[in-house]
Amino acid sequence: MVAAFLYRALQRKPLEIWGDGSVIRDYIYIADVIDAVMSVLMYRGQERIFNIGSGYGTSLIYVAKTI
Repeated sequence: MVAAFLYRALQRKPLEIWGDGSVIRDYIYIADVIDAVMSVLMYRGQERIFNIGSGYGTSLIYVAKTI
């Protein structure tokens, strides 16, 4: 969604939001995901389920307004 918004904004086209834009998503930078996956690959503990996220929710409307 972020890439699609940026693409449309650079073309000076309107950003399309389905619904009211209040849906919340947890966006995370790809380098942070890679770091997390590398850490999981080296993990030697008992647990085998991991959640990877930023822990901070952002609405679509906020992303659109920021762009």
